[in-house]
Amino acid sequence: MRVRIPTAASVLNHKLAAALFLYAPLAASLGWLLHSWVPWMVGKSFHTGLIGGALCLFWALLAWHGHRVRPWSIVTLAVMGFLFLADTVEMWQERGLCKMSVVLTGLTGVTTLLMAALAHNLGGPRQGEKLPNGRQV
Repeated sequence: MRVRIPTAASVLNHKLAAALFLYAPLAASLGWLLHSWVPWMVGKSFHTGLIGGALCLFWALLAWHGHRVRPWSIVTLAVMGFLFLADTVEMWQERGLCKMSVVLTGLTGVTTLLMAALAHNLGGPRQGEKLPNGRQV
């Protein structure tokens, strides 16, 4: 029986895939929730949540199968973050403090944090660190 030893790339790809698998339904469901409560105000967030969530699921599947998709997922999250931010600013200007403003601000923050985590290697091994198989990066 052959034992597969994890490499730095496979560890990072599985962490990336897990993060994107968790984020995609969150973005899609919160975009839909915002659209169902205030449809006249958050059209961009609704479409961004659905399309961006589908793209994040696509990147997660590719990452799970070993493809290098980190740059594309960062670009996707950057675009999603800017579009969520546009609706967030508009929501705070029009309605002030309300439940939907807080939800949209939280969604923008989670998107930005995930993008920053992906840009900083998502907790992957650093230069000079040892891998589980004893090799050094």
